[in-house]
Amino acid sequence: MKILWLSPARLCRWSAFVPALVLIHFGNLNADEHEPDSAYAPPDGYYDPEEGLLGEPLKEALHDIIDGQVVIGYFDKIPVLFSVVDQDPDNPNNILLLYSGDSVPASSSSWNREHTWPRSYGADDGPAFSDAHHLFPADATANSDRSNYAFDNLETFVPMADAPESRVNDSLRMVEPRDADKGRIARAIFYMETRYDSSNVTGNFTLSDFPRSFSNRLGRLSALLEWNRKFPPDERERRRNHLIYTGIRADNAVVFQANRNPFVDYPQLVDAVHTADVFISWGSWSVEQFTFAQLDEPEVSGPLGDPDEDAIPNFAEFALQTDPRDPVNADLPLTERDADGNFFQFMRLPEAETSFISYGVEVSRNPLEALSWTPIPFSDRDLLRSPRGMAEWVSLPHQPQADDRPSFYRLRVDYVPPGGESESFFYDPAAADAGGEHLFTYTLSFENGWHLSDWFGYLLPNDAPWFYHLEHKWIHTTSESETDVWFVDSVLGWCYTNRESYPYLYVAALDEWLFYVRGSESPERWFFQPSLDDYVRESDLL
Repeated sequence: MKILWLSPARLCRWSAFVPALVLIHFGNLNADEHEPDSAYAPPDGYYDPEEGLLGEPLKEALHDIIDGQVVIGYFDKIPVLFSVVDQDPDNPNNILLLYSGDSVPASSSSWNREHTWPRSYGADDGPAFSDAHHLFPADATANSDRSNYAFDNLETFVPMADAPESRVNDSLRMVEPRDADKGRIARAIFYMETRYDSSNVTGNFTLSDFPRSFSNRLGRLSALLEWNRKFPPDERERRRNHLIYTGIRADNAVVFQANRNPFVDYPQLVDAVHTADVFISWGSWSVEQFTFAQLDEPEVSGPLGDPDEDAIPNFAEFALQTDPRDPVNADLPLTERDADGNFFQFMRLPEAETSFISYGVEVSRNPLEALSWTPIPFSDRDLLRSPRGMAEWVSLPHQPQADDRPSFYRLRVDYVPPGGESESFFYDPAAADAGGEHLFTYTLSFENGWHLSDWFGYLLPNDAPWFYHLEHKWIHTTSESETDVWFVDSVLGWCYTNRESYPYLYVAALDEWLFYVRGSESPERWFFQPSLDDYVRESDLL
């Protein structure tokens, strides 16, 4: 595990000493983000008409781009095409089958053509019948087991014949393919639903959680959305998509379809079409925030990208609904206490779990001590919600402490992609609240930034409520009144003092007032300890 201390622009003056933003990186991010191989990328400008669109307008723009492909001969040319686009990379004479993953000779009679969008749901004639983007070679017996069933996640099932990793439930008329095929099947289905609307076929191809063959309504939409997110395109799927577009040479001719599956090029488009009007997902947010050229660059648009260089990774910008291209984030809607200290609040996205995001709140008495932060358990029934567009403010009742010592809260955002490594982002609003009113009155200031307080000694005050103190080093104050100051000494922990009592300090850990002897360096500072009636070193107090 490595810990990266990050310093956003608005906090960079002090973050080298006391970081408020921390990204904990547990290894490398799993390859769950679209990382296009340039050899299989769409031509420049292919999707330009879609820029800035979501929902139905985006779907219509996609349709216009992929409509009107070259029709490939179903009986003579599709098998030839399969021999290349579904070729087993370990055996050029073989092809890989859907549902089973078996490698069989391309010349074998054991496989046939699988219509992932069934013929009985409208793909029985016209260009849909031989559209290569939804046709795959499949074991003949497994193909028969699939029948015209819709796709779903199954709790009760029997294994498919000759494809035991895939499942079927005849009573529900549902099939669950093996994990390795779920993403490619989902994107093939989304392509068909976009390509074939009422302008192309009798009855619009549609997706639903309630499939009906007589109305060309296939499903189950919720499962297909999940599979697209959990199982992104691999190199094999991108290669297949690109070769269907550009063509393969066979028998002194080129077999090609001349259109692409946009959901293979950019799987984020699935959510941008189907869920953007209902909730904000990583996919729809990415399409809205970034150009297609930027979507091709994971270091810019991926979960760990940071295009505005404010040290807030994109997955946290998404979770907090801030602008990944604006480093200021002046209105960052983060954890805060209300005026009476009865609640603390944070902003979250409903349905965030579909984007592998979760939120948590942690509490500490000493925010400078990393191990002092502990999570606050809560369930949705504990929360008060207030809509904020497609996001929501969440209020969690404050849990009173046994004494008057202040508590600090911070927001935690976890990103845990399936099969990938965890990424966690913390935001401590107390530490991030730089630039507040100065607590102390200064009698002198110096060119190097040091100020002399008339009662608290020498400070660097530029990052209030954080101050860099000559003896206490970095301290965090919790009051704007000189008569009631709690602060965190990086060694002693919580201390209390005020204008009248300083340099007497109340040290919470000792439950005792100490007289601070100024001028000695930590950890050998000296104090007078009344309970001992003697001077003691700081190291003796700990």
